[in-house]
Amino acid sequence: TERLRSLRRRKNLPSLDERATPEEIRREWNSVAEGVLPENQPITADSLARSLLDTLNATEKRVLSRMALVQHPWSWDWLVKLAEGDESLAERHLEWLARTSLIETVPISDGSLGYRLSFPVGEYLKKHPTEEEGSRRDWLQSIAARMEGGVDSSTSLALRREAGQLLFQAEEYERAFDQLHPVALETAKTGDAADALQQLEAFLDFKALTLLDGNRVRELMHSLGTVAVQLGKWDQARVYHEREHRLTKPLGDPLKEAKSLGHLAGVHLAQKRFEKAIDGYRDRLELVRSRLDLAAEAQALGDLGRAYALAGQPD
Repeated sequence: TERLRSLRRRKNLPSLDERATPEEIRREWNSVAEGVLPENQPITADSLARSLLDTLNATEKRVLSRMALVQHPWSWDWLVKLAEGDESLAERHLEWLARTSLIETVPISDGSLGYRLSFPVGEYLKKHPTEEEGSRRDWLQSIAARMEGGVDSSTSLALRREAGQLLFQAEEYERAFDQLHPVALETAKTGDAADALQQLEAFLDFKALTLLDGNRVRELMHSLGTVAVQLGKWDQARVYHEREHRLTKPLGDPLKEAKSLGHLAGVHLAQKRFEKAIDGYRDRLELVRSRLDLAAEAQALGDLGRAYALAGQPD
C-alpha cells in the first residue's frame, strides 16, 4: 500500500483511498504499475533489471549502484551510510528494498543478516553505473578503505582479493598491490598459477606501472617471472626476469643483483641457452664472493656446476 501511494504521487495521481479493500489495492497496483516490464521485446536479464530500476527513486538507485561495487554482503548500518542523508528516510527506503527481489538476504560472519544485490541487478549495474565517475571513484576509495581496515593475513583470499581490486579500481595502485601481490602468490602456491599470473599482469597497465614505486615494480617483475616459470612460459619468464635485473642493478646491492641474475640464468638454463646460463651464474658467483656470503656462494657454485653438466662440460 505504501509503495502504491508512492507510485501514484510520482504519476501525479490522487491519493489512494485509506478505506480501499485488498482487492481494490491489487487492481490499483496493476493499473498504476502498468508498463514496468518491457513490451514487444524479449525479456532478458538486462531489460528486466533496467525496468525494475526505472521504478526506483534517486535514493534507492544510489544505494543499489553503490552496493554493486562489491560482491560480499553489506551490513544494515553500511546500507544506511550508502544512502546518505536522513537516516530515518534512508531506512524506510531500505526496508522496502529489502522486501523486493532486487536484494537478497544472506547470513554474515557475526551471525546477523547481510544484504547483497540479486545477480541480474548487480550485473546490470556493473555495466551501467548510475553515478558519475568522480562520485563513483570517491565511493570506491571509501569502501576500499573500510574493507582494507578489516583485512589481515587471516582473512579469506576472496575478501583480500576483493579489497585489492577495489583499491585498484579507485586507482590506489600501491595499496592495491600490497593486497593483491601476496594473494596472487598464495593462489599460485595452491595450484592456480594461471589465475595468479592474470592478477599480477593487471599491474602492467601503463598508469598502474608508472604510479608504483621502484621496489614494488621490482617485486612485481620477480613474481611475474616466477609464476611464468611455474606455468612453463619461458619466454615470458625471461622478459620479466630481465626487467627485474635491470631494475635491481642500479641499487648497488650485490646480493640482490646476484639473486636477480640467478633467476634469469635459471630461465636460460631451462631453455638450453647454456652459454647465457653459465655467464649469468659466473657473474652471480663473483657478486656473492664480494660479500663473503658463504651460503650464497655454495648455492651459486652448485648452480654453476649444474649448468656446466647440462651443457656437456662436466669437468
